[in-house]
Amino acid sequence: MFGAAGKGISKDDLNVIRELGIVSQLRGLDGAGIYETNSDAAGKAAHEILAKSDQDFNDLMYCWTNNKKSKDNVLYSIYADVFLGHVRAATVGPIDAENTQPFKFNSVIGTHNGTLKDKQYLGHRTRSDSNLMFEEVSQRGIESVLKELHTDSAYAIVMYDKTSKQLAFVRNSKRFLYVAFNYKRRVMYWCSEKGLLKAVLDRNGIDYEGYDMKTQKSYGGILLLNEGVVWVIKPSEIGSKLLDKGPVIYEKDKPVVKTPVIVSDERQKSSISFKSECSFCKKELSLYEQYKIKFKNEGIYDEQNGVYFCPTCCETDSKQAS
Repeated sequence: MFGAAGKGISKDDLNVIRELGIVSQLRGLDGAGIYETNSDAAGKAAHEILAKSDQDFNDLMYCWTNNKKSKDNVLYSIYADVFLGHVRAATVGPIDAENTQPFKFNSVIGTHNGTLKDKQYLGHRTRSDSNLMFEEVSQRGIESVLKELHTDSAYAIVMYDKTSKQLAFVRNSKRFLYVAFNYKRRVMYWCSEKGLLKAVLDRNGIDYEGYDMKTQKSYGGILLLNEGVVWVIKPSEIGSKLLDKGPVIYEKDKPVVKTPVIVSDERQKSSISFKSECSFCKKELSLYEQYKIKFKNEGIYDEQNGVYFCPTCCETDSKQAS
């Protein structure tokens, strides 16, 4: 699972997405797909492509980059600001185009890495677990579906909603999801594996890590998203903020900073918050606020204890001390 989004997309970023697809074939050769769109365009200016192959990413590129009309070629238009990519290693469901991701149901386009253990998603003759899950997500919403998943289900999910024009990112402890931000353009990237993302960004000379001359410290880099929280952002907001919609997950009896609230039922589901807050004023901090405190010195991060102090509290404390 890989992709990029943002209003600063350039040809360099199209190369990054293409190469992420190529190296991601190490993860699976049972299908590949790319969804791309311009989130703000409408009418004749609208751009949307959903390209799939039931073979590998190389086959996808061959079939979808040789069209006579350039507008029908994937990874061609820098006017698109959402690119969702996926390669499949089949575990549940037949190997065919129908079960190749990204999936599109109504306004929802989604990619999923992992295997689900819920009965309603297993045993279907023609559809995979991910296929069935995204159909339900399009009807009920991502939070409602995730709250009811079996505790043994594994997932990392990236999805785009055409109605809200928002990207959503979420994972649990059984799968990883890494993101990085371009410091020269308003673009973010994501991938299931940190090593693959780092190698491709470095190879293409993407500046995803800054350096503060005052403190002589690096900041930014490749970030692992907190588990148990749905992170949402509009492509037009990339470069300014990344917001969380609150906890949705559940890992039973998992040791965390905050005490988990267990919801007893036949599947022993529970609900856990992994959100971070200012240790002094208890203000909840978005991922972008955590990043600014931790890596850009806008506030204080106590690495030993893993706690944050927001800029407002630090400024107030400094004034009182003087």
